[in-house]
Amino acid sequence: MSASDPSPEPDASPEALADALRDDERAPDAARRLGELGSAAKEQVPALAATLHASRPQAVRLAAAKALKALEGHAEAAYVALERASADDDDKVAGAARSALNAIGGGEYT
Repeated sequence: MSASDPSPEPDASPEALADALRDDERAPDAARRLGELGSAAKEQVPALAATLHASRPQAVRLAAAKALKALEGHAEAAYVALERASADDDDKVAGAARSALNAIGGGEYT
């Protein structure tokens, strides 16, 4: 990773991507890439769920919710965090969280 490129390494492991979630600059790309990994990223669901915390920037939280949506049933461990985010004051974050909840299953969130 160069100083001008905050993205995780192209061949980063799911564990390395989960570590990158702690850095607000690297987190959106790391979350997107975890979502693309599908079931290979299921062990990183708790890290993605933690990334939904209200103290994190909107871009980070949106990326985490979208990644969890992409993981569908593998993201069940994030259900409570997504429910909390679905009631967020930020409409974009709340909508992304509701969309992820719908993808995971367990009701219709609108």
